[in-house]
Amino acid sequence: MGCDLSVLFPAYNEAENLEELIPATAAALDAIGRSWEIVVVDDGSTDGTRSVMSRLRSPQVRYIRLRRNSGKSAALSVGLDHVDGEHVVLMDADGQDDPHELPKMLAKLDEGYDLVT
Repeated sequence: MGCDLSVLFPAYNEAENLEELIPATAAALDAIGRSWEIVVVDDGSTDGTRSVMSRLRSPQVRYIRLRRNSGKSAALSVGLDHVDGEHVVLMDADGQDDPHELPKMLAKLDEGYDLVT
């Protein structure tokens, strides 16, 4: 495993949301004090997601682009094949999942839970 925690975002036409969500998630992960990565799988977006992600990429923020829209399940499958974390968090890119909840989730893992939702 390359890091402690991977956060996987399947995304379809979420350019506007990713612009805020990726920095907010990175800040929340930095505060946790563990090694991390963010993996965004673009499910064939047509709204500029690719351009946004080219600006947001870093060694800890990876971007995978699917050529055509294949659905959320396919995007998750591809993403899960590419994450390096010991633990994986699946988050929707539309902003419905609050990255500030990550510390609470990880605390439950530290208590010995196998799965946290």
